Amino acid sequence: MSTKTDYFEYVLDGKGGYKPVEDTQKSPKGVTWIQINYSNPEHKNWLKSEKQLPKLVCSVLQQVDTRPKTTVVDDGLLIVLRSVNLNPESNPEDMVCVRLWLTKDMIISSNNRKLMSISDVIKKLEGGNGPINTADFFIELTYQILNYLYTFIDGLEDRIDSLEERALEQITQEIRVELAELRRQIIGIRRFMAPQREAISRLLLEKLSWFTEDDRLALKETSDRMSRVIEDIDTLRERAMIAQEEVQDRLAEQMNNRMYVLSVITAIFLPLGFLTGLLGVNVGGIPGGQKPAAFIVFCLILIILVVLQIVYFRWKKWM
Repeated sequence: MSTKTDYFEYVLDGKGGYKPVEDTQKSPKGVTWIQINYSNPEHKNWLKSEKQLPKLVCSVLQQVDTRPKTTVVDDGLLIVLRSVNLNPESNPEDMVCVRLWLTKDMIISSNNRKLMSISDVIKKLEGGNGPINTADFFIELTYQILNYLYTFIDGLEDRIDSLEERALEQITQEIRVELAELRRQIIGIRRFMAPQREAISRLLLEKLSWFTEDDRLALKETSDRMSRVIEDIDTLRERAMIAQEEVQDRLAEQMNNRMYVLSVITAIFLPLGFLTGLLGVNVGGIPGGQKPAAFIVFCLILIILVVLQIVYFRWKKWM
């Protein structure tokens, strides 16, 4: 197979470390971990050539787009998980998907984009304090995925706190755009977290020989943490929605105030415009047309009319 960086093959030594398969003389003692890139043609051919893998497993390991799910095949676990996308120039809500085939003696992980959680598991193995078996690997991987989710959600909370403070000071188009983007990210994350919680929770009910009672307790803790993540996401979604509604209400209020001012001005100048238009027609018989003081008298009448209108509007509490 390919020796590119998107592929590796390790053997967990059962003590928290690992060794390349070459160092085990091709007869590894421990759990073999194979990482592939399903978009790589060589890796696809390798999956097809592995006669020991069930057809369903080969199919899921190279699916382009799939939601989190759990499937037990014999004594093996086929599970799909997603984590926030922290790759450069990527949207976090465009979550990276990792497909896993887990048995007592083998781990196959498949994805086509870098997943920081897998990198963290490798670092732990390099430090000698990594997973010792398949169940430990799965629990450690889900733990790392949740850590990045928590970090991302903390960042979203800071963003919405800042937007709420800025919205109290002044409403701008920038705030509206940022709130819309924030809601889009929250919805994108929430879309996959609910089925991911169900996928992990379902695993608690499955009977796998290589899953001990201690592993189930650790997995239950992971499931509970996932539930708290979803609760935090729902809270953020509600806060973002309320903040966006508040912004829209204040913008509508500002618009109504402006329209009100324009309506008052229109109401004041409407009779003035009628009078000036009526007396400005170019026909005979206009009152005072031949008197020098008529213009001054007419202006005084208009001023008095404006004052009377303002007094009336204030009495009616229209202004």
